[in-house]
Amino acid sequence: MTYLPFIERGHRQDAMEGVQRLYAFEGTSYGASVIRYVDGPHSSYGARLGLWELSVIEYSPNFRSQVEQLGTPMFDLVGTSVNPDGVVGWLNDEELQATLHQIAQLVE
Repeated sequence: MTYLPFIERGHRQDAMEGVQRLYAFEGTSYGASVIRYVDGPHSSYGARLGLWELSVIEYSPNFRSQVEQLGTPMFDLVGTSVNPDGVVGWLNDEELQATLHQIAQLVE
């Protein structure tokens, strides 16, 4: 199964090259914020090699209506069994999909 983001947008206004993808999964409030950006000397983990950085997030209960009203959902970064520190970098596309699958299986 391939997971597709429900929001894809530029990451940070000052980032010269950047993208953020937000993922949500049915049956759980967990999701993922996936970024790749290079902004001068700063970059996401692995971006200079074309790789992704992923943060496990937990959405607020009414996040879908927030997207309709504000254009963006409210969420918190969280650690889980998938990623205890909350952030993992250096993911290629296949590793990203595997990690998204693990997050989709999380039970609250």
